Amino acid sequence: MMSKNLCVQCGKCCRLTEMYVSTMDISRILKKFKGCLQKEDFVEIKQDGAFQLKNVENWCYFYDIENQLCKIYEIRPRGCRFYPLIYDMEDNTCILDEECPRSHLFYEKSNKTEKICIELKKFLENELFLKLKEDV
Repeated sequence: MMSKNLCVQCGKCCRLTEMYVSTMDISRILKKFKGCLQKEDFVEIKQDGAFQLKNVENWCYFYDIENQLCKIYEIRPRGCRFYPLIYDMEDNTCILDEECPRSHLFYEKSNKTEKICIELKKFLENELFLKLKEDV
């Protein structure tokens, strides 16, 4: 099923991105590009060993500045798929990123947001290996 791209001609989240990627995300992207792309081309390894999308001239490696589109939208990392829903580590809750001008288009129904928040937490714990606070 092809998802509708609600991010057309925006790119705010692709500028100075801090998007973490899982090893599964990296494998999926490398498989798509079959030898034309190396992990080092698009992944930065943080001091804590986590993988993050690389910025090139302040833009995500995969952002097409001229067309204002993600070059890999259909296979984009899981964190990008959850966005603009993000996890606030301090408050132990999912929130909509205020930087996204179209967040209301993604998560119109609160029950949908709650379900996706559960998926986001599982992703953070199981694929990015982040330790989240227990729900209170």
